[in-house]
Amino acid sequence: MSEYYYRRKLGAKDLLPAVGVGVAAGLAVTYLVQLLIQRTPLASSAQIAAGTEKSAGTLTSKSGTAEGELTGALPPGRTSVARLSAG
Repeated sequence: MSEYYYRRKLGAKDLLPAVGVGVAAGLAVTYLVQLLIQRTPLASSAQIAAGTEKSAGTLTSKSGTAEGELTGALPPGRTSVARLSAG
């Protein structure tokens, strides 16, 4: 038994849902990229220019362990949870 498929031409009305999904996905990606670009950096530009950070993504603390907090990452007057629990 042979199967027969009829392929009809698609018009603009048939393609509209797919175009809408594409536009919505593009807007969502644009919004997420804007959020990532505008977020507050973990270190100031002066610290980065002075080379106080050893490498990107490396956490350093006063004791030198990777489990510590970034030096100078918090604004003045703010205390991290790690510092509060350490006493």
